[in-house]
Amino acid sequence: MKIAIVTGASSGMGREFIMQIADRFNGIGEIWAIARREERLEELSPLVPVKVRSFAIDLTDDSRLMSLQDILAKEKPDVKWLINAAGYGKIGDVGTVNIGDEMGMVELNCKALCAVTHMVLPYMSENSRIIQFSSAASFLPQPGFAIYAATKSFVLSYSRALNEELK
Repeated sequence: MKIAIVTGASSGMGREFIMQIADRFNGIGEIWAIARREERLEELSPLVPVKVRSFAIDLTDDSRLMSLQDILAKEKPDVKWLINAAGYGKIGDVGTVNIGDEMGMVELNCKALCAVTHMVLPYMSENSRIIQFSSAASFLPQPGFAIYAATKSFVLSYSRALNEELK
């Protein structure tokens, strides 16, 4: 069965992508929705015409993140779409934002994105697609938003290199 995997699926761009892909791409038999908030994930199923499997995974928790690798190895899905939409940003000068939030942006926006991509790649067949959500912030350092902008610059650079590697 052909599937799409969407991180950050409980809100924002991830949630919207689920709504869009379910209606527009024939052949997707199932969407794997990944996010921390299980109750928000459960709300998705009645909204789309494709089966949605919910995975309540905090991608910054290494043990929970590795559970995705276990599921992939067990089910060996044919992944046609990987949408890495999980991410967040906090506004404030470096050192004024809570250190947990500063490190969390790096962990989710960069580390988790790389880990999910690494885990899913072996299950992607020819003509599959990866969409990594970056930001206009990736093109310009932004005082008051420095860490977020830096993480999104990482996503942009990583995605460009990945694109060349996968051609």
